[in-house]
Amino acid sequence: MFSVNPQNAEAKIDLSSASIDNIRAETTGFIATTSYKQLDELVRQHKTLILHIHGYPGSGKSEIARKLASNFPFSDPAPDTLIKWHIECSDKSQDVASQLILILKALKERNFLSESHFTTEKDLQNGKSKPFVELIRKAEVPTLVLIEDPQPNDFDLLRDFLRWIDQLGEQMRFPLHVYVTMRKNEFATTRDHLRWLKCYRNH
Repeated sequence: MFSVNPQNAEAKIDLSSASIDNIRAETTGFIATTSYKQLDELVRQHKTLILHIHGYPGSGKSEIARKLASNFPFSDPAPDTLIKWHIECSDKSQDVASQLILILKALKERNFLSESHFTTEKDLQNGKSKPFVELIRKAEVPTLVLIEDPQPNDFDLLRDFLRWIDQLGEQMRFPLHVYVTMRKNEFATTRDHLRWLKCYRNH
């Protein structure tokens, strides 16, 4: 398992696990409502999926996203190798670019990358994610990225990331899901930013 503390300190690799997984356990006492069950059924039907959940603070969007993430890739038994990564931007100690770079470093440690990833790091720092998405595609393992409460400085990269994920369509051999949660009363969910999120394959 690949883990990092909230201050983005040096990552530590647990070589006993082939998976890259830092998803938090879902909230205890989670109640699966009819709406949640319908969403769960919908999510399971897609190999490639962008799921956008927005609402007011305390409305349960994070719990829903984390519950779905904990069950990903919705197979029994679960695969031996997968990528599940949680980016929590709300406290501004994490940002999308640096966290995607941590995924790259974990892929390198796991020998999933047959090519240099340094150029890809520079691309991410410059708001370009196409090479990163291509590396994820080539890794051919179930992959989930959960992004909670992205901040304004994340939007350019996030927009580009969702665009390239969307262009993959259903051609992936393995599931590739991106879940984005956003607070309805913050700058992140003004009309313009909701408009560009809705351009993608959201459910």
